[in-house]
Amino acid sequence: MTEAPSRVLLYARVSRTADNSTSIARQLAEGREQATRRWPGASVLTFTDDGVSGAVDPHRREGFRALMAEWRPGDVLIFWRLDRLARSLLGFADTMRSAQEAGVMLLSVHDVFDLTTPDGRMQANIVATFAEWERELIRARVAATRRTLHKAGRWPGGRAPYGLMAAPHPDGEGRTLVRDPKAAKVIREVVARVSDGEGITAVARDLQDRGIPSPRMHTSVKPDPKPSAWSSASVRDVLGHPNIVGHQVDPMTGRLVREKGLPVEVWEPIVSVHERDRAMAALPTVTGRAATRDRHPLYGVVTCGVCGSNMHRTSGSNGETSAFKCDGGRKDSHGVVTARIADVEAYVQASVLESLGGALYAQRKWVGGADSRADLERLRAFLAELEEDRKAGLYSTPEGRDRFRRQYADTEQEIHELEARPVVESGWQVVPTEDRMGDAWERWTPDERGSWLRDSGVTVAISRPAVKRTRVLLANRATVDWGTLPELYMELNALSVDMD
Repeated sequence: MTEAPSRVLLYARVSRTADNSTSIARQLAEGREQATRRWPGASVLTFTDDGVSGAVDPHRREGFRALMAEWRPGDVLIFWRLDRLARSLLGFADTMRSAQEAGVMLLSVHDVFDLTTPDGRMQANIVATFAEWERELIRARVAATRRTLHKAGRWPGGRAPYGLMAAPHPDGEGRTLVRDPKAAKVIREVVARVSDGEGITAVARDLQDRGIPSPRMHTSVKPDPKPSAWSSASVRDVLGHPNIVGHQVDPMTGRLVREKGLPVEVWEPIVSVHERDRAMAALPTVTGRAATRDRHPLYGVVTCGVCGSNMHRTSGSNGETSAFKCDGGRKDSHGVVTARIADVEAYVQASVLESLGGALYAQRKWVGGADSRADLERLRAFLAELEEDRKAGLYSTPEGRDRFRRQYADTEQEIHELEARPVVESGWQVVPTEDRMGDAWERWTPDERGSWLRDSGVTVAISRPAVKRTRVLLANRATVDWGTLPELYMELNALSVDMD
């Protein structure tokens, strides 16, 4: 670099505190010596992660997150070896990219890696290229494995669709998906209530009040999943998933599994296609709804990390809105969880732009099915009846024979017309736009942003600091659940980020 940095950031990490060969003290001492020799007079700040495995993503380590919150353009980050930052090429490349975007140079004490020099920056480009190549290989291997397991009727793992659950495969090898009776009971209730005209928000609220786990809680593979509440978006997703009518989606193509052009009934349907479509037709049109006037635009997005309830805004001593707050209410009282509204707004915006800003803005639209099979079956049965009546001696007069021929010809013509119509399956259709998500976000009003987040099922769960009455960065106690967006953007092939 042409100018000496005003600050040097030292980072040290060990997996076990007793690891004397790579102790925190030794790493910091050698890093400080490097800083003093290269840039005498520069101020030095230290950040450590003691007892943290190198397999943990740097962005999820407390010490490194604090470092990232502190760094600024022109700083130099010094670390002992490359494996102190990350154990994998992909992990290091991601960290390197974050540093470059922040205008921070990287320097390893013991590895030949120095981004403060032209040669080092060339190395960085090579590392980034190989990292992306490795990322593509991993994607291809994972996709091939999932497709192989899918064809063998085995479940590759992860979160099962609501209405199904993993169970041992009948042949004793691996696992497969079977019908989940508890979820099936809830789905039948939801379909019936929505079909009868009850609002999906009221249905979601009732399910939550009755203590029925939300789909994300119920299907989580984690022993202690983060709280997640029922919402209008989760009700929509449950109703629109093909598995509730017994159909399966191919993990590679995202399309229904078919035989001879027709969807395969892999599981016993919870409801019929007609019942599902009737419920979907009763859903209100998504028009970009805003929060109620006396509620913040992010109401329904910001949730409590303790109980899963929506956090409400509260006013400070000067009467101005200052924070989101939750104490669990009378039923599930717990310690107060608060977060400054300005901090939450900034965190939400940064999360959206970082994860989605470069992707195409897309919408999901429910498309009702067009299926003529029932009509064709009815018309063919009518032809059979005409033929039987003719054999039985009906239509024996000249007028009767003319009537028979006319009815038969008209029915055949109608059958030919119906057979020419394509069968269109009901389902969600992804409609991309020419906008980038970042441009759309900047253009939207706060109410429009909140509406989009709610309709996409996005929630931001905020927890209490581990130590009472301590100031902790919001990013260290907030978790984003991206709702339906990972599935949506994977279908568009617009993103390659882990949003789970």
